Amino acid sequence: MPKRKNANAYERYKVYDRLFRDTKKPEGYCWDEVLEALMNSFDHDITQQQFNRDIKNMIALFFKGDENAISKKSNGKKVYYRYSDQTQGIDLQSRTFETVSKLSQMEGLGIDNLIDELCETSGVHRTNNTVISYVSVKNVEGLEWLFDFYSYIINKKVIEVVYLREFEKEEKYIIHPYHLRRYNGRWFLFGWNPEAEHIYNISLERVIDFSVRPEIVYEDAESHGIHFGGENDYYKDVIGVTKYDDKPVITIHIRFSDKSFYYVRSKHLHPTQKILKKNEVTIDVSPNYELDSLILSFGDNAEVLGPPEYRKHIKEKVKNLADKYKDNIAVR
Repeated sequence: MPKRKNANAYERYKVYDRLFRDTKKPEGYCWDEVLEALMNSFDHDITQQQFNRDIKNMIALFFKGDENAISKKSNGKKVYYRYSDQTQGIDLQSRTFETVSKLSQMEGLGIDNLIDELCETSGVHRTNNTVISYVSVKNVEGLEWLFDFYSYIINKKVIEVVYLREFEKEEKYIIHPYHLRRYNGRWFLFGWNPEAEHIYNISLERVIDFSVRPEIVYEDAESHGIHFGGENDYYKDVIGVTKYDDKPVITIHIRFSDKSFYYVRSKHLHPTQKILKKNEVTIDVSPNYELDSLILSFGDNAEVLGPPEYRKHIKEKVKNLADKYKDNIAVR
């Protein structure tokens, strides 16, 4: 997978902020000095093109698009950067002490690196005494984007995302970001793609690069009749993060073994779950890949009874799986 070009953006913003507010150098810092500071801070170098993109992102994120917030003055062949008002800077401590303290006692949320950063900037000491933990996969890629995407959602900034699709193909999308969701250990960004005129869900682990597009007017989710959370939640009729417009909500009837039924009874498959009788439940959802995976995860402890079309669909998947085990092939 290609190397992410914008990794560690949050750390770089902190370095820039320290340099640009430095009153001991009223003329500011040139590119070579900025690069040296980055290397000294965390052994991380970037291209000058990435630096220019970072400056553009900072202006959009922290200064409401005010191009004059960061001064750029030429002296010969060099350009020097500083805050126009060196008594001010970007707010990297916007999280409250109380909230960060609570987060510091949680583990496995998939945002451990972000929590460490928040603890550092908020003066919270993170101890080894974990109060709450979640089972999660370590070293999940893409978590470095969380801070940036969260900020773009809050500040209503349009972004251009370089995304890795199937077969290692890179594509660019303009996205009006609305929502971040974690499902099955992975983080997804949801936003409006004006070219497709549809909501896109983007897996953070497949993001290669992104940039802010301040010249594009942000369109709220509500302007497209989309809501996240509450009774009209965009994903209320699906399990997971995949929603197909051409697949209506259907009532799926499932029979479980005694052992699995007790599990399902206490941990519902979906908020619409209803118990018909012992070992049998229904859920009202729009079929998708995540639903298939959930049902198949029960193995022979679950049987889809209806509707006939969906039962046939699952039957085909079970048949294909069984066919893979027809021959006794030993791994050598």
